[in-house]
Amino acid sequence: MLSDQADGTHVKRRVVSLLNKFARQIQAMDDAELERVLAGDWRIELKAKRSPKKHNSSRQCSMDVIRKLRDDLNGTESRQTARRLIDGVAHTRGDLTRLAKMLDLPVPKSCSTAELKDRLIESTVGFRLRSAAVRGEGPIVMGQAGGSKGTKGGRSRSIGRDAHVIEAEGGS
Repeated sequence: MLSDQADGTHVKRRVVSLLNKFARQIQAMDDAELERVLAGDWRIELKAKRSPKKHNSSRQCSMDVIRKLRDDLNGTESRQTARRLIDGVAHTRGDLTRLAKMLDLPVPKSCSTAELKDRLIESTVGFRLRSAAVRGEGPIVMGQAGGSKGTKGGRSRSIGRDAHVIEAEGGS
């Protein structure tokens, strides 16, 4: 019962504060404006509007965490591991954007969060995997994060949903 009274008092104080702000706005009006209100030409309205959401910066990662994520991504050998790293650390678009800037990766405003994650993965892990495949150092796994499914001079076999391994044919 005591908490109900305390809550009621708190609400009452907030309403009184709001009405005081309203009174200050009326006091700021000049005489001509007040005459228009009294004549009925103008009216004074009090509207309730939803305040914009406050940005929760506590969920945003520090630059040290972003740097560590960059270093971890640069040492990761698979796209799946890279996605898990990003999903586990970068919780906001701001985190992803800061990571992209750290990697000198342009971020168009039209880019969705999912597309931004794919770009980050492809610019780190995907780039290394494609380069290794071009040098003949191993198979290239292509899937959701980008790449071509063509097999110029090689064989392609499915290794799961939306993923293929392209094996280059050996030759001398």
